[in-house]
Parts: sequence; structure tokens; C-alpha cells
Amino acid sequence: MIRKDNPMTRVFTLAVAALALPAVAHAQTPELSFAWTATYGGTVTDNDALDSGMDPFEIVFDQGSVASDALYNYAQSGSLSTELPDQFGRYRTDVIAAGGSQFGTFHGVITGTNDVLQHVGGLTSVAPGEDPALDAALDDVVDGLRQATTFLASRHPDGIVVIWTIGDLTYAPLFDTMAADQVDTMRQHLERLNDDLWALNGLPNVVVVDMYALMQDWEAHPPMLRGVTVTIGELFVDDMHPDALANALSANEIMRRLDVELGTELPQLTEDELADIAGIP
Repeated sequence: MIRKDNPMTRVFTLAVAALALPAVAHAQTPELSFAWTATYGGTVTDNDALDSGMDPFEIVFDQGSVASDALYNYAQSGSLSTELPDQFGRYRTDVIAAGGSQFGTFHGVITGTNDVLQHVGGLTSVAPGEDPALDAALDDVVDGLRQATTFLASRHPDGIVVIWTIGDLTYAPLFDTMAADQVDTMRQHLERLNDDLWALNGLPNVVVVDMYALMQDWEAHPPMLRGVTVTIGELFVDDMHPDALANALSANEIMRRLDVELGTELPQLTEDELADIAGIP
């Protein structure tokens, strides 16, 4: 239930006005099309400022699109999820420019990390349920992401919407010196939030990519490329953001999830391609 004082409710009320596209009831899971691919979010989606190659959705687009398809990236580095309405508004501007008859067929959303990091002090010091104000603030973030995703999905019933769970931030170099009990406390919060995001996978045209679980898999089973083991600590371009190889591995996971949910057979990057991206001879 969304609390009446939730500021994210107001934010996404504005988002509805920004898009102003008709809501259409879901019929069945649509077929995957990259004809008009639109991506939203923060630095991971808009990573031109980082030395980290193409962002994950850009790689997916390159792997699965045809010559007539188009990619529009509305993400803004460093943005919060509360800035999604502005990104939706820029998307709608392009829809209008196209005559208002062509809408996004594939939407990718990667955001929420910056919002969560605003509460890092509480995330590492009190467990879920011990600080109602902290829990409510974090719930507001997830409520907003759920509203954004549901909103996109309901207004694009013939398109696919992909959203990530919030990754396991404890693996970022920024938290290398974090005590074990703080790691455990942060993970409890992230798992609680991600359970709510994962529930979105029940919508017929929404695919959730579990970035949290993927990062834990990188730790438990480090990628091996041309005989070289790549540890999770080597998958960051700075103290928080993924590098080019992490983006490529994430793209493969997006494609794997699309294959599982939609029955597609997208061409994932091969070990040699991944090794080339990582600069492994």
C-alpha cells in the first residue's frame, strides 16, 4: 500500500501527465522487438563519462536488433529515481516528433542505487524493522520504482519493460573496509527491497533482472576468460560503477532473462568476445 505522504506518489503522478499515453489492458505477453528501444536511469545506463564501454542495454540492443531498429537513451548520469518523470517527458517529446503514432517497444530501467545510498548510514547500522523512518524512506524508493515500471508497462502493453533489482552494493570498492556485521545489515535491507521489485516479474510484459543475485554469483563463481579468473573486485571502473566487462556480463544476464521469460534466443556475448572487452589476450 502506498502511504498518502509518499513523495514518490506525487512524482509519478507528474510522470503520468508527462507521457499522457492511453492505458491499454494487458492481453498477453508481447513478442520482443527492439524497433524503438528506450532506456532510462542513472550512470549505469548513461555511462559515457566512464571508461566502461557500452552500457548493458546498448549491448543487448546491438546483439538483438536489426538495421531498422533505433535506440534512444534518456538516462542521466548521477540521477535519482525521482528524475524518471523528466526522462519520460523527453521520451514523450520524441514520440510527438514521430507523429505520436510510434511508441517504445522495449524499455530498460536501471535506477535506485543513488536513492538507496542516501541512507547508507542507516543501512549499515540498524536492521530492517528497527527504524520505522528508515524503512519508510526505503519503501518510498521501491514504491516509486514499482509505480514507474507499472506505468510504463500499462501504457506499452505491446512492448517489454526490463527493470533491475538493486545490486549488492557491499561488493563495491567503496565498501571494501566495511565490517562483516555492517555487510550483513545492508544486505538484509537490500533483500527486503528487492523482494518487492522481483514481484513485478508477474506482470505479463515486465522482465526483472536480479542484479543482486548476479553480483553474488560473480563472487561465488568468478568469470574465467581464456584461463584468467576475474574477481568481482576487478569488475568496477571506480569505487562504485561497473566496468566494461561487468556491463557485458550484465548484458548477457539481461538476454538470458529475456530468453527464459519470452522464449527468445538472443545471441549472448561469447567467452572470446568477453575476453576482448576485458583486454585479456
